[in-house]
Amino acid sequence: MSTDRIDYNENGLDDVVVHNVTMFRMERMTNNSFWIKCYRDDKPNLVFNLHSDGKITGNHEYED
Repeated sequence: MSTDRIDYNENGLDDVVVHNVTMFRMERMTNNSFWIKCYRDDKPNLVFNLHSDGKITGNHEYED
């Protein structure tokens, strides 16, 4: 079975690996915070809260 990995460093949340996600949901809560939930059938769901002192910007791309 694959093992999830959630690492922290001196800056906080650092490197995240989540296996067997059946649905990923991300919602902007304010200009400087996001709520993220990884839904899984075979393990507990995971929730992440991202916050910044400034506005968070982002983009996406498709990979082959």
